[in-house]
Amino acid sequence: MAHAPIRLDQFETYLKDHGLSRTKPRRVLYRALASAGPQTAPQLITTLGSEMDRATVYRTLDFFLVNAIAVRTTDGHVELGESFRPHHHHLVCTICGRSQAVDDQILEGALTEAAKRQGFMLQTHQVELAGLCSKCQTLSKSVIQ
Repeated sequence: MAHAPIRLDQFETYLKDHGLSRTKPRRVLYRALASAGPQTAPQLITTLGSEMDRATVYRTLDFFLVNAIAVRTTDGHVELGESFRPHHHHLVCTICGRSQAVDDQILEGALTEAAKRQGFMLQTHQVELAGLCSKCQTLSKSVIQ
């Protein structure tokens, strides 16, 4: 799933509409999450380098999570919330930790139907599929041989 274009105006409007301050660290972190997708806090610290110190990254991430700007995936990555990107699920490599978004309408329909069969009205869900990415499959094959 390709990343949508960075919509800083949408982010600024969200902050304003929710009575939240628009600060430089918040803009920087938003851009990083919008352009790179799901990342862990240490990955964000590396990505942002000299743009933001470690404490500010953690403080801003906490702010994003509390204010539904970002969500934490089940594997510990953080990504923008559904107000800023389309609903999707994740494929996660169990060796390197790489997380890849996957959008599958057949899966969405199956989840909704499974909930209905149980008399449950689905409001939200999070699906994460774990396995080996193509790079790690190649590496693990070469180690075995």
